[in-house]
Amino acid sequence: MAINKDKPDLWQSDIRKSVDFYNTWFMEFAPKAFRETRTATAMQIEDAIAKTNMLTDISADILHKYPEVLPMLRMSTCPPIARERLTGLAHVPKNIIQSMEKDSRIPPLMDLNALSENLARIVTIINKMIDLDVFVWLGRPKPPTRDEISRAARIIADRLCGSVSEPLIRNAQEKRQLASVEKWLIAR
Repeated sequence: MAINKDKPDLWQSDIRKSVDFYNTWFMEFAPKAFRETRTATAMQIEDAIAKTNMLTDISADILHKYPEVLPMLRMSTCPPIARERLTGLAHVPKNIIQSMEKDSRIPPLMDLNALSENLARIVTIINKMIDLDVFVWLGRPKPPTRDEISRAARIIADRLCGSVSEPLIRNAQEKRQLASVEKWLIAR
């Protein structure tokens, strides 16, 4: 089959074939990728829940010690808070949140007093907006059950997975497309 750049009457047919090619692949690959990502993410969420003492110790000290818990904490609010929204609500420099989320660390050169103040403002927003429908044990004397922790972790993992699994799916699709083009070119 030749490339049809000079045959516009074939373009619509080729577009349909291309869309069908992608959709068939997506239906087979995307659910598996999402499930695998959600499972791995849920395990990280459970670890973050443990690091915050079942979300009863969300403090500047905890964020300083475990900056990697911030994405989980953002998704633990009602509604979940985007990075930019948290930056604005807490009135903190965006480099703090970027450093914590992308590098799992606090900004290394930031003055410790300023850092503590900024982390305290982040904590205030998170604590004010925590989703009590997900973390049903907060505000009661009885500790969470294993099932409650697992359920909460899966919910928060679902919230995080869209941003994590989408690049996986996109990258896998790109590899598949390139392999298909390579196969076609070799066959020519």
